[in-house]
Amino acid sequence: MAVLSACSTIPEPEDDGLDMREVYDQKVGGGSAQSLPRVVGGRDLVEPDPDYTAYTRQVQNETDNLFPALPNPTLYLYVRPRTVGTDGLPVPGYTVPFKLWPRDIYGMPGEAPTANHNLGGGAP
Repeated sequence: MAVLSACSTIPEPEDDGLDMREVYDQKVGGGSAQSLPRVVGGRDLVEPDPDYTAYTRQVQNETDNLFPALPNPTLYLYVRPRTVGTDGLPVPGYTVPFKLWPRDIYGMPGEAPTANHNLGGGAP
């Protein structure tokens, strides 16, 4: 009998009449608007949002302006005419274009190519 008397029912929670939305509104932004100060530190609390477009990061201005592609000039190697093999077959001369670096290289922010860099290269 002692075991059965220990299992009593759980008391019902008290209901103060407020639901979650009302409690949230009271704690976060609720209360009366008259009780909130209108001016803090000499500034009005309700100011228009400032324009942040000059400071907004976008993909286009991040990659193009901050990390410019450094010049990778095209170099040309001229191979002279020659003969090959035991029969002396002639091979005409030709030009082989190649880039200075095997891949494009990007500069650090603020590092930009000067105006007298030759960006495209050219045949001699």
